Amino acid sequence: MKTNAKTSRLALTSLVLALLSLWTFLLTAIPAIILAIVSLIRIRKDPARLNDKRIAVMATVISVVSIIIFHIVSILWLLDAPPIPNDYKTTDLHSTPPEYAESDKILATLLKDEDNASDTPRIYRSRDRFPVTEHAAKAVLEGNLIQAIELIEERANSIEKAWNSIQKSREVICRLNTFPQIADLTEPNIEAAWGSLDNLRCLLHIYTAYIHLLSERGNCKTAVMQLIELDSVIRKMSVTARPILKKTACLEGLSLNMRTANSIINNPEASMVSVQLLAEHFTPITDEQTSFRTPFIYDYLVCKNTLDTHITQATKRSRILVRRNSTLRVCRNWYDTAMYYVEGVGKYGKNTLLLWPKCYPDSMPQWDGGSDIPWQYKCYNPVGCLLVSITTTPLSKIPILKTKLKIEQDLFQIVLKKRLGKRPSLKACAYSDEYFLDIHNRTILSVGPDRKAHTPDDIKFPINPELLDFKVCTETGILSDRDSGNLLLR
Repeated sequence: MKTNAKTSRLALTSLVLALLSLWTFLLTAIPAIILAIVSLIRIRKDPARLNDKRIAVMATVISVVSIIIFHIVSILWLLDAPPIPNDYKTTDLHSTPPEYAESDKILATLLKDEDNASDTPRIYRSRDRFPVTEHAAKAVLEGNLIQAIELIEERANSIEKAWNSIQKSREVICRLNTFPQIADLTEPNIEAAWGSLDNLRCLLHIYTAYIHLLSERGNCKTAVMQLIELDSVIRKMSVTARPILKKTACLEGLSLNMRTANSIINNPEASMVSVQLLAEHFTPITDEQTSFRTPFIYDYLVCKNTLDTHITQATKRSRILVRRNSTLRVCRNWYDTAMYYVEGVGKYGKNTLLLWPKCYPDSMPQWDGGSDIPWQYKCYNPVGCLLVSITTTPLSKIPILKTKLKIEQDLFQIVLKKRLGKRPSLKACAYSDEYFLDIHNRTILSVGPDRKAHTPDDIKFPINPELLDFKVCTETGILSDRDSGNLLLR
């Protein structure tokens, strides 16, 4: 017997929502089940008017399957990657013998920020009172020695006051210099890693201005002794420095000290005894002094401790958004890649840690630290990606800083050898084949990262061509470039 029963609209709607639930999961699956049940009840009550019970049943089955899939996906999403095997520890940082631990405490008094503390040198206040020292040091770093000397001569009284005001700091430098090694026992935490180094930079500026003042007044031997004492401490600090900011500050100090020594060498009043003292002290900077391996490991440990703190807090609120082990693997890949590019340690891509749980397919995208994090991983570990972006330190400028310091060392050694009457080589270590002698502008220079001469990124050392006798060098093998006025060694 035929009937005029119609297809239930609720059943059709539940089927549509059930099909959508394969992509939206619980968002439409639960409404689909509710509508399917309601439609089944109505069909049972009035089968003569409504039919297509199979549609409602099909919608229910599809919705249930989507819910099961959702829970499976959720369980897989909640899984974390395994712990990192043989992860870095504090013992992997550069360490000094226990008898030098006192030097870390002495250094701490130099870097403290509390200006009212009884054991804290009053350095930073000196910078506020005598900003000329900072301006002079900046001019020296930029290779503008004439501007630096003008500032120093104009504000000689202020520089002397600044020097006298840091007597306590100078005593600290003297004590530190008695240690064969200077320890750095900084604990890996975010406060210590980002601690202020303004005192150290200000101290370098005051030393630079005062040493230039002594040199211009003809007291070169005293200037040399002060410079050697300061540079000895900075060289020792650069070996053991843990935070990246302290390491970069030490390298900047080494650069500033070399440029200060260069100004003394180019001073006609500097005796050969003073020049010889500088030559004996300013030996080539070692790889250990410029290595960032310890700062990279330290920075990773800072990230690890910081992430553990934030992950512990986040776990109490929303555990499903946090993947501790996987997040640490991202950090580890970041710093391992940095060590490969900056230090040449390891093999790029060979030791990359997998970011996903073991049960995930091998086809899941990985990240080696050298590109953008895959969007799939950002969906898997959103909070971890955010914390990594906050805690990791930008490292792109470090290779440029190291290369610049190496070039400055070459330029300094060329000037030093010429003053000692030796024949130097102008063979360049980076950016070009040879260094330039610009007699007209009284500089020796290297092209910068843009590999073009006479651009703002050139690395310059001011020279006194007459004192260094570059004319003799011209007669014995230097080729003149008529267009640019530069001199190149054949």
